[in-house]
Amino acid sequence: MKAAIRWQWITVNPLEQAQPPKRPPSNPHPPTLEQATAIINEAFKDLPWGMLVWVAMTTGARRGELCALRWDYLDLDNASMAVRTSIAQENGHTWEKDTKTHGAAAGFCDI
Repeated sequence: MKAAIRWQWITVNPLEQAQPPKRPPSNPHPPTLEQATAIINEAFKDLPWGMLVWVAMTTGARRGELCALRWDYLDLDNASMAVRTSIAQENGHTWEKDTKTHGAAAGFCDI
């Protein structure tokens, strides 16, 4: 369209007023209570894996947030966990970044 303006075929780029289509709403299918229990019980056959699966299912933390957890983010006295950062990967590179909600809504999760 920019070329069409440059070549004076049109005077206004109609694409500048176009709105991108809306994304269809996500339709997640979470496991039932029985399925979640079975998944957690199976995962706990290996303690570290079981803990990760349990934390993921009970806090709703995102994958990158789970990977970025640190021991000092846990408050065992108050049974809570801070979600402060996230891990991202792209093109073979891995880095720590802010959470998707930039820390505002992520805050603390009860554990």
